[in-house]
Amino acid sequence: MAGSAVQVGYLLTARSRAAATLSCVPPCTCGNLTIRAHTKAGTSTTAYTQPHPLQLPASSGRATCLLSLVMDTDGERFKLIGLQVVDSFSPRGRRQVLK
Repeated sequence: MAGSAVQVGYLLTARSRAAATLSCVPPCTCGNLTIRAHTKAGTSTTAYTQPHPLQLPASSGRATCLLSLVMDTDGERFKLIGLQVVDSFSPRGRRQVLK
């Protein structure tokens, strides 16, 4: 079954041990997604999470979802690069084309 998903872009760096949790604000629903910004690599790089499924309210054709990103670590920096929304996402990893 196709649905919507979001991918979070963030900075991976050896300097930070930051972690943050993404969640949905009702009426949208999704599971919590924990994102860790630390890498063992010597250079910083931009990374995107795998598509994270969202459940939009059934009553609306075009829904607005609020997402919450909360820091799980104190004193660490987490750099959010961007959000990518996929309107039609299949949990099997295939994009669905709606006609």
